[in-house]
Amino acid sequence: MPYRPIAALSQAEGPPQGKLPDAARASAGAGRYPALLTQVAGIMRGILRDPDLAIEAATALDDIPGWDSMVLITVVVEVECRLDVMFEATEIDSLRTAGDLADAIAMKQAQRAV
Repeated sequence: MPYRPIAALSQAEGPPQGKLPDAARASAGAGRYPALLTQVAGIMRGILRDPDLAIEAATALDDIPGWDSMVLITVVVEVECRLDVMFEATEIDSLRTAGDLADAIAMKQAQRAV
């Protein structure tokens, strides 16, 4: 599936501004940005060399077999290169699930579109 940037999101349907509250983290990426989540999952599968790896929005990064800090940085760098976004260290540190990463990408793309 080719990459299509998120363009012209309205406030109602766009990503939340700023950091997600802890209470919202569990369901944040679930179904909101399925195309981004699909891309993130593909990147993770490629880096971990596991084409059958099951990745959902609620998948905790630390629960992914083979996941460590180097894999996290490699995934983030690959996301930055492929999707033309940049993350600060504090943003990377706050990522807990695959959905968090999809949400963070969506926020970055929406900010760039404004």
